[in-house]
Formats: sequence, C-alpha cells, structure tokens
Amino acid sequence: MNSVLRHQIVIGKYLQDAPPDMPSAEHGALVSLDQAAVIAALRRLPARQREAMVLRFYADLTEGEIAATMGISRGAVKSHMARGLATLRATLEP
Repeated sequence: MNSVLRHQIVIGKYLQDAPPDMPSAEHGALVSLDQAAVIAALRRLPARQREAMVLRFYADLTEGEIAATMGISRGAVKSHMARGLATLRATLEP
C-alpha cells in the first residue's frame, strides 16, 4: 500500500502538464488586425475622449482616477467615455 501511494506521489510530482492549446497563426494575424483597427479608431477621436479611453482601458484607471489625472469632474469623464465608446462602436462594427 505504501509503495502505491509513493508511486502516485512521484507520478504527480513529475508528470508533465499537457501543453496549452496554441492559437493558430491565423488567429494571431486577426488579433493584430483588430488591434491595429482599434488604435487607428482611437487616433481619430478628439484628444480628451482618446485620453479618457486610454486611461480607462489601457492604464486601467477608475473614473475617479481619470478625473484626477485629467483635472476634470467624474461627470465629464463619463461624458467623454460615452461619446468615445459610441464613436468607436460606430467605427469598428461592420
């Protein structure tokens, strides 16, 4: 019985995990195209909307942190975000 348990411990310790599923090259190319489209669409936004969007989605700041960083109210942040998202949605959706 002890040898069976010892064997299970050794197997568990040295058994290699299955390699993760690797995305295809086509998937990588599509992701790159999507990212390029988003960046191009962001560049077309007005500066304040673009700044709010980048701080939220790339820097992962909260509305309060964005307001403090940009020197505006939280309401203005919400307004910039709503307008920016609407524009991006209209630009990026087929």
